[in-house]
Amino acid sequence: MQKVTIKEEDYFRLISENIILKDIYVKNKLKNYELLRKLIKLLAMTNKLLSAKEIHKILNYNNIKVSHITTIEYLDYILESNLIKKVYRYDLKTENISTWKAKYVFNNAKIRKSILNNNIVKHLFNENIVYQTLIKKWNKDVYTWKNWTFNFSFISEKIIVHISENTAKNEIKKEINRLKKIEWNYKKILIVDSIKNIWIRPSTYLPLEILEIEDFIKKIK
Repeated sequence: MQKVTIKEEDYFRLISENIILKDIYVKNKLKNYELLRKLIKLLAMTNKLLSAKEIHKILNYNNIKVSHITTIEYLDYILESNLIKKVYRYDLKTENISTWKAKYVFNNAKIRKSILNNNIVKHLFNENIVYQTLIKKWNKDVYTWKNWTFNFSFISEKIIVHISENTAKNEIKKEINRLKKIEWNYKKILIVDSIKNIWIRPSTYLPLEILEIEDFIKKIK
């Protein structure tokens, strides 16, 4: 018998479409498979902090006409499946956790990628990898947080990790300065697409670390 080989991206697409989504649909006796599929895709496409109300508005704007209550119900079913986790915002100054908005992160970045037909933005994929790595390392809560007008990616166990969306050296320097201004005694890591392309003299940003995603994974493991 001839051995059949499946590409990795096809493997994860099959898992997401034929196992995970259908399991959520059947287990919870849902009536709208298309809503479930499009809602998961919407969550896969963004890393913004969103409330359930904002998600409902986005669905309606895209001609997916459902009630606010139905949106919340379907969100709950997706979260119960353990496919996606909510990441809440943490305030370092007050030590309060804001729960009215959340960033939605997948437990497996490759499944997230497959849901988007492998057309995922690189920084979004990297952000998901960072989340998985932090959870695996410490098995503690991971939060996102905002410092004045700047949204940092993640904070957990005395470590702040920010995944840059920028490739321009000047913009990355701005991110470095914002991270350096944080007074709390946390380890700080900035993840960039390519250190070679934005090389900055280490003496200007130490003790902050600048890493590519592969080096970050090795370091945290």
